[in-house]
This record gives sequence, structure tokens and C-alpha cells, in this order.
Amino acid sequence: MTTFLRRFASAATLIAGISAASSSMAASVPQCNGESSSFVFSGGSQGSIFRAGLAAGETASFQYSGNFLEANITVSGPVQPTFLCTDQQSCDGLTYTATQAGNYTFTIYGTTQGRSQDEGQLQLTANPPTLNTVTASCTPASTGTDDDAEAKKTSDAQSGASKAAGATSTTAVNTAINSALNGGPGIVATQNGVFFSTQGQNSDTTFWGAFQGRKFDGTITGRNLEFTLGGDVTLAETTRLGLFVSKGKADLTIGGVSVTADALSIGPYFRAGIGQSYDITGFALFAKPDYNVGGTTYKATRRAFGLQANATYALSGTEINSWLGVRGFSEDHPAAGALAAKSIRDVTASIGTKAVFGQDALRPYLSVAAEYHNNVDGGVRDTFFSPRLGMGFSYTAGRGQLNVDLDGGKVLSNTRDYGINIGYSLNF
Repeated sequence: MTTFLRRFASAATLIAGISAASSSMAASVPQCNGESSSFVFSGGSQGSIFRAGLAAGETASFQYSGNFLEANITVSGPVQPTFLCTDQQSCDGLTYTATQAGNYTFTIYGTTQGRSQDEGQLQLTANPPTLNTVTASCTPASTGTDDDAEAKKTSDAQSGASKAAGATSTTAVNTAINSALNGGPGIVATQNGVFFSTQGQNSDTTFWGAFQGRKFDGTITGRNLEFTLGGDVTLAETTRLGLFVSKGKADLTIGGVSVTADALSIGPYFRAGIGQSYDITGFALFAKPDYNVGGTTYKATRRAFGLQANATYALSGTEINSWLGVRGFSEDHPAAGALAAKSIRDVTASIGTKAVFGQDALRPYLSVAAEYHNNVDGGVRDTFFSPRLGMGFSYTAGRGQLNVDLDGGKVLSNTRDYGINIGYSLNF
């Protein structure tokens, strides 16, 4: 009978606790205020109540000490009463995450050896003994600070600038090299700038230069300018090997943060002809760009490459220039100020065709390309397809050729790039 009455009193305590928790809801949104309680189980069967207001995402945790013959924890309040664990092993170290805001009640039941002086009653002490105790506490959700938000905005600006500046600089060098090695500008639809060359029909040595620019519109706004110089020599009848140096400057605004990137790049390049109509070009690039991200300055390390197959042929009186290529870059950024160290990787595959009309000095053209972008920022990957369209004309007079074109596409999934090209090549 005594055992029956003890268990009845314990059950009544649990039911009363659940009922009280269900009916007492605060007017404001409940949240954890760092509540923590330790409950002593000094013998027999006992139930204890831990109450905490929790916002969605906040947690309550439980730690056990001693030896419990029986143990379980139930949760109630804004959720249906549910068992969270059924023995000491599963209850010890338990963490419950609130799925919605509310005043939660956690009923902690346990059976231990010995007899309690006040059986069935809650015992709360400031310094409980280490034997047969349960400690319950809640953890407030991290709400962040203005400094945290500003640091994230600056970090996002750093990533966006790296992607835009790195990709555009790599594309500019790729364009300039292909223009130089194939007798003039325009064979690559992404060209944008001014090109000149000393290459002639029988030149063993060639020197060339290109000035190219690109504007951005979207999540990233601003521009990137690139000036490239190069020279190459003939190794065999259809093989050339050269070196280039390129100076690039990007001025960007991303999420209200101003970013500049200034880089001096160097590297080798080559061209290998296959018959009269085909060739393969490639390059490698190395740079240490200087970044200024919202006032934080540092040097990054950039490596890039490009490999492209080109074909030129006639179709019903129209000259067709086609290409299939892949280019990419990687940038390693050190920790600086509030910015953590990070690595950015980008690879772009492209396929395209340019149709040049007419046989006279003035020759208009249209170009179309498809690009696949694969970008990795830390562990976050962004992939997308985008078209690139171009149009313009070339005008040949003597040893010189003037090219004017307009092209546009996407450099990032949320940023467009476009520009006007005015190019001139001079052969000696």
C-alpha cells in the first residue's frame, strides 16, 4: 500500500506539472534565459520538473550522475507529450532542440536505491551531491551581432571579387593570346578591348599587345581592365612558344562593400598547328594580386590556365571560326583582419562559333557561344550554364585591320558582364 501511495503521489506531481506548463504561456515570445537546475534523486521513484521558455532552435540538455535503475524524460508544452529517452544511457547527455517557440516542460523520472526523506518531492540544491543527480539547462540561440553581420558581408564581398576579378583576368589573357596567335582579334567571342600585333605572314618573332575591359552588372557592379604584352618565336613550321606579362585592375562594389584587386601576371603560352585549318593554344598564369576588401589589404596567390582548340573553314562563302576550350583559375586568400583564410576555384568550359560574312574589306560577323561555369568557394559549389552573344565588323586596309564588336554574357550566376570592343592589328 505504501508503495502504491508513493507512486500515486509521484504520478500526481507529474500530471500537475504538465497541466501547469500547458496553461502558462507568456505574452512575449518565449526564449531561453540561461535556466539551469540540478535535481537530487536520493532513493526510490521520483519525478522532477524542469521548465524553460525556448525559442525555435534553442536547446535543453540533461546530464546524469550516479546510478539510476530507471530513467526517462518527457517533453510537453507547445508539443504533444513525448518520451525523449527511456534509460540512463540514452538520457545522459540528451539534447533537445525546440522546433517552435513556447514554454516547455521536461518531466524527469528516475528510480534509485535507498529511500528519500521526502519521497515524490522535488529537491533543488545550489550544490547538489554528485551521487544520483540530474542537471538540466537550456542554451540560448546565437542571435549574432552587428559585427558578425558586417564580417559576413565583407567575407561575401571578398568571395565575389575573387570570382569576378580572377575569371575576367583569365578570360582577358586567354582572348589576347588567341587573338595574337591566330593573326588578329576576334576569334574568341569573349574578347573586349584593343589589340595590336607585329605578326606578319612569315614572321619568326612576334610582339603584340592588348587592352581589354569588362563591365559588371548585378550582384557585383564595377569594371575590370587588363593590359597584356607578349612575344613568341617559331619553333617549327606550325608551332610557336612565347611569354606574356599582364597588368589587371578591378574596381568593384559588392553588397555595399568596395573592393579593388590589382595584379601583375606572367606566364608562358604556345600554339601548335594541325594542318591548315586547326590549331591548339594554351597558357599558364601566375600572379600575386593585391586586394583591398572594405579597407582590409592583403596579397592573394592566383594560378590560372587555358587550353583551346580552334578551327577555321569556309561554308557557302562564309568564313567560320569555331572553338572548344576550357580555362580556370584558383586563388588562395590568407587570413587578414576579420577575414578568414579561404580558397576560390573556378573552371569554365566554352564552345562557340563566329560567322564572318563577305569577302570585301568590310566584313560583319555574328558570334554565339555556350559556357558552363563550375565555381567552388570553400565547400560551396555554384554551377550554371550561360550563353554569350557577340556581333560586330572588321575593316581591313593595307597591313592593318580594325575590329569593332559588342558581346555579353555572365561571369557569375547573379552577375552579367558586357562591353564594347575596338581592336586594331598591324602586321609587318
